[in-house]
Amino acid sequence: QDAPSSPKIPPLTNGVIEIHEVTSSPRVQKEPTQFRVAGEIAGSQLEVKGSVDFRGENFGFKLDADTGDLPCSLIEAFVGASLPVKLRSGTVRVRLKNLILEPGKLNLAPALTFKGLVLEPKDPGGKIAGVDAVQFASALNAASKELDEVVIEDLKITGTLGSPRFEWGDTVKNLVV
Repeated sequence: QDAPSSPKIPPLTNGVIEIHEVTSSPRVQKEPTQFRVAGEIAGSQLEVKGSVDFRGENFGFKLDADTGDLPCSLIEAFVGASLPVKLRSGTVRVRLKNLILEPGKLNLAPALTFKGLVLEPKDPGGKIAGVDAVQFASALNAASKELDEVVIEDLKITGTLGSPRFEWGDTVKNLVV
């Protein structure tokens, strides 16, 4: 819990934390360490699971995650300050499958699902996926009215944690057109 943050982030409830194959000598263990964190947050099922492997020469970290349909107010609390739009209503779901992290490198391909999402531009000069924030918000709002859900599965995030690069596929470009 971040005391000075506002709005307050709801707690994770009905949580489960599992860790398997824990050892004091990870280089000689037979199986990688497995972990799972799951629970409910803001009425949505959240699950993060994966493995950490110190065997052999290379460090291995694998991750699967599914946030469930999180209310936009929760997403706004986490990343809202970095976006050129304000999330007004709707839900956002983030799924990661078979993410393999390498030290110092990002290589993410999340699937983003928006349901009933309504955006409001807040930075007139801001851009999302190379598109003006006003135009992006207008396109996504129109799509949200017509479709039960808007899915973006062609986003890739590469680079490093300190300097990520976002590579958008055709979904956002087609949406705006």
